[in-house]
Parts: sequence; structure tokens; C-alpha cells
Amino acid sequence: MTNRFLTVLMFLACPVLLTAQINADISGVWTGTLYQNEGGIADRFELFFDIEQIGPAVKGKAYVQLGDLYAEMHLSGYRNGAGSWRISETEILRSDKAGLQVSWCMKEYDLRLDYREGELVLNGPWWGNSEYGPCVPGSITLKRKPKVALLFFGGQDPVNVEPHGHVHYRNHPFNRCLAIGCNEHTITGVGITG
Repeated sequence: MTNRFLTVLMFLACPVLLTAQINADISGVWTGTLYQNEGGIADRFELFFDIEQIGPAVKGKAYVQLGDLYAEMHLSGYRNGAGSWRISETEILRSDKAGLQVSWCMKEYDLRLDYREGELVLNGPWWGNSEYGPCVPGSITLKRKPKVALLFFGGQDPVNVEPHGHVHYRNHPFNRCLAIGCNEHTITGVGITG
């Protein structure tokens, strides 16, 4: 009788835990890859999102890089009724075309939040337009380690897994654009430069 009760309890708890994962706050720094279909300038770029979630809305920055070619864009978006995130790049904040005759693509993303192998993953398709017309579309995959306490309890993270909601490392690509002083234990002076 006890084993049956525990099994039923487990099955009832699984949807609650899954909902907590999928409804997790997506604030933070996400790192990964932007893939572009055949015919684009390259088949993959490094991609970073620095996102702040405010209820069902998000704002932040995207940073895309291919060698010396890079751009930082402002992001905004919302969670739609199907549970995916519709995010748009709204303006180029800074960029370097590395001497190439290219036009930056202002992208739209339709991203789903998944939990894979101990990490939260945002992935899905992207498409967009440049001054030359529609861009060759593709997909992205971004990862962030979960705030475990936030996933299961909601609200503030009592163990302060990620100070200030973001983790910045000395070698992180955002450091090219952010003035931060840090060592392995502290983060100080976070702000935009230039």
C-alpha cells in the first residue's frame, strides 16, 4: 500500500516540477550558437543573450560574433500563449563589420525553454531582415545553468547561486562591452562602456 501511495504521489508531483522548470525565470546570461542555413555568410556564429525577465516580458541585449565581426543588439519580447518566447532585436547598439560589406540582420526568435542534462536550454528558429532584404534564416541554441532553488521554490534564490542574477567571467565576450572588475569571488562595477 505504501509503495503504491508513493508511486501515485510521484506521478502527481512530476507535472508540478515540470511546470516549475518551464515557467522558470529566464533572466541571466545565455551562451551558445546561432546557426544559419545554407546561403548565409557563415553556418554558425557565437551568440550571447543577457536577459532580464519582468513577468511575461523580457528585455536585454544580444551579442553575435564571428571572428572580428560582431554586433550588440537591444532585445525585447514576451512569452506567448503557447509558452514559447517571441523575442525581437530592436536596434543595433554597437557593431564592427571587420571591413566587410555586410548588413546586420535584425532577427526575430521563437524560442522554447527546455531542461537538458542539468542545464536550461533556449532553442528555436530565427528569421529577419537586413537593409538588403530578408536574411537567410536558421536556428539558435543557448544554455544557462539553472537556479535550482528558483526552479523548485519560486521567488528569491536563498543560496545566491548567481549574484545579482548574472554571472560575468573575465573571459566572457560581454566583457568587451561591459566595464567589470572581478576576481573569482566578487563582481564589481558592472556597467556599459563606450
